[in-house]
Amino acid sequence: MIKSSGTDEIQAEIHQVRFHVADNQGFLQKLREIGKENKCTLICFNRDTIAGRRHVETALRFACRSFNSDSPISRSIEVEALLYAAGTRQTGLIGSFGIHPGNNECYLGILPPIQDAEKILHRFITFVDDEDWDDLSKKKIDHLLKLFEISKEEIQVIGNERVTDLILERVALLNVNR
Repeated sequence: MIKSSGTDEIQAEIHQVRFHVADNQGFLQKLREIGKENKCTLICFNRDTIAGRRHVETALRFACRSFNSDSPISRSIEVEALLYAAGTRQTGLIGSFGIHPGNNECYLGILPPIQDAEKILHRFITFVDDEDWDDLSKKKIDHLLKLFEISKEEIQVIGNERVTDLILERVALLNVNR
């Protein structure tokens, strides 16, 4: 369960996973079928574009709130979550936040949580929750700064150690800038 400081609470779990994608559409269709069978939604967030678990939690919280409102940005919770993760309303800009052909490392959001997720998905997804993915290397920080258009001036004010906070601010601002 993901809780926030306010009254927002969503039923979700987040895992760190690896998998290989031969065909994006085929892979996504497989996830949708498993989701339908288990009455849940499975959303993959590309690790390379995500500033850690808090980033995914925040994107999921805002996406669920928006999607359940009278005016969601998109027609699916999956796209809504990726839009919030990217901090944009432009669907054309979220491609790098999801899966891609080849080997993938992703945060997997499961809404609502399902019992035995690892057992159900083990045929094509490897769970690696024991690895520390929240540590941001200099290379990843540089990539995130460019991706989220974070200026040198912003970094001078708050420092590299608060890059995640700046990204979470952009996620939250998407809601304000609607």
